[in-house]
Amino acid sequence: MKAHANNRIIVNPERKHRAIDIVDGPDQAPASIARHESEYGPGLIDISWDEYFAAERAVYMTGPSAVTKEDYHEALNCLPPDNWERADSVERFTMCERLTGTLTACYAQQDDNYLHKTVDLSDRSTWITSADFVSVFGERAA
Repeated sequence: MKAHANNRIIVNPERKHRAIDIVDGPDQAPASIARHESEYGPGLIDISWDEYFAAERAVYMTGPSAVTKEDYHEALNCLPPDNWERADSVERFTMCERLTGTLTACYAQQDDNYLHKTVDLSDRSTWITSADFVSVFGERAA
């Protein structure tokens, strides 16, 4: 089903990033909740696409973490890289395989330092930058 402003996503409130069902409007949500309570338990709720995407992002987005040169090259060579570029003294690429929606892994190299971070392809402000290298490796990465 295509994301539509009127759709509602049925979720467990403690795991909003995991959709149980998608219905065409708020009037269909109660029937869907009733249908799924036997399998998922009581307390299911319906949320909007915006709430669902925010929950996914909160769970899956990670800060930068150091990886080895070998990890970087394994990621670079296992699938065709997307968005392979050099910007601000950082060589970076994103994985062509998505974690979910527009979220995927980003790998970057600056000199002899290597990073990984889960990023949102639709929001370049989440992509690895030279500031991420400084936050992980300190001023020696600058």
